[in-house]
Amino acid sequence: MVPCQSLKWLGIILDLSSDHISIPETRVAKLLSSINKLKSKLPRMPSRELASIAGQTISFSPVVGNIAILMSRFLQNAVI
Repeated sequence: MVPCQSLKWLGIILDLSSDHISIPETRVAKLLSSINKLKSKLPRMPSRELASIAGQTISFSPVVGNIAILMSRFLQNAVI
């Protein structure tokens, strides 16, 4: 094991030297592409894709806090 102050863990970048937690740009880009792909299928949206977007949004909650859960509540209700 090699000591380090910045690491990627479960898709989140932990930077201990500057006390920052961030999300990699690849995950943000993946979420945005999923949203754009879903927008092209309006007004009918597959529930599997809605659940995928809700899950991706909720996975950001360690970084952005509980707002990710609150903002994805409508998507969760639409899947059920």
